[in-house]
Amino acid sequence: MQHKGVIGFVVLFVSAIVIALLCTFAKRKTTSYINIYRKIMQYFLMSILRASVVAIMLGGCSTIDSQESMDVWLPPELTEMFAIGEGSYWVMAGNSFGTPYQDSLYVTKTVHDTVDILHPGNDIPIGRKERIAIHYTSIWYGTDYVLRSEALDYCNDGNFNEPCHFMILESYFEGKISGRERFFFFPANVGDAFTIAQNGLAGAELRLDSLHSSFTIRDHTFNNVYQMHSERDFINQKPETIRYVAPGIGIIRWVTASIDWEVLRYRIEP
Repeated sequence: MQHKGVIGFVVLFVSAIVIALLCTFAKRKTTSYINIYRKIMQYFLMSILRASVVAIMLGGCSTIDSQESMDVWLPPELTEMFAIGEGSYWVMAGNSFGTPYQDSLYVTKTVHDTVDILHPGNDIPIGRKERIAIHYTSIWYGTDYVLRSEALDYCNDGNFNEPCHFMILESYFEGKISGRERFFFFPANVGDAFTIAQNGLAGAELRLDSLHSSFTIRDHTFNNVYQMHSERDFINQKPETIRYVAPGIGIIRWVTASIDWEVLRYRIEP
């Protein structure tokens, strides 16, 4: 974009000279050479001023224009993994401190849309960011949960030490948020680990311990199951948690030091 400022300057300068010459020579009989010179310099200085303003404007726009393609789209693998529609449900068999119980969770709302990415300096929209959010309720615990995508605004730059995309798990009790943490990241490679807290520079980590090609729970066998190890569970305030995540189904098992919670049966709506 900066070369446009140079072109604009040249065009304005040449135009000013031509106009000045035409104007002065049209009045040649009544205008002295000194006035001709003055008019030429006047147009010359005005052209420099105009070109400078245009160049500054174009130069300022070049930063924004270079980021106009900074749309952030969720990878198809991630959207397919969490393609869980309204009306989906899971019946979970749990064991809390040695006491067995059953819990039912059902999806109340699914959001899949895009929002503006705003320039940090002037809040001008410079792109669109895709996002998903899955709202569901636990009957046993009386708790609401939201699975929410988190994508870095400028992840297309590729100059980050973290992956572009995380899935966030939020818990709500009586309408107030009671916990929030990252529980999945993409792309995910075995052994990768990142901070659990959003934008965290240090602290507890989330790690992909294993990727199971086949994983069986009771009568169900799941393929390509991610075993995510959280050093600190901010949802249940436990020191460590292991969650098993199956593509297209979500969390199928949740294990802490005192709770073992796994899917008994389920139904996923698109």
